[in-house]
Amino acid sequence: MNVKRFPRISDYENKTVNGTLICRNCDNAVSKGRRHYCSASCMNTFVRDHLWRFVREDILRRDNYHCSICEKCYRKSKLDVDHIIPVRTGIDPFNKNNLRSLCKECHLAKTNLDNEAQIFKKPKSA
Repeated sequence: MNVKRFPRISDYENKTVNGTLICRNCDNAVSKGRRHYCSASCMNTFVRDHLWRFVREDILRRDNYHCSICEKCYRKSKLDVDHIIPVRTGIDPFNKNNLRSLCKECHLAKTNLDNEAQIFKKPKSA
């Protein structure tokens, strides 16, 4: 049985220009003492974005490319992956139990409801 393996971040080759190591994320020069990224921020961004592509594909496949609200089937490009409990609450953004496929229309409606609920939760300034 052939098992698909997601590429590891270490599978990415180091980029160089005229012998200078280039950041995998932003293409700036990497300073001495660093190996792949110009800063911790660039490393975090690259890792987060790299992982998200694969998590997103897993969720769309798990949900069989159907919107979890309207239950219509869509092409991958017409679906978003929604955080059921918004990330701003501090939940792990990659927790697959908190992710679901939504069409763009349902995602917008759900996000608007989340934002309205957040407005009412904010403490009033005295």
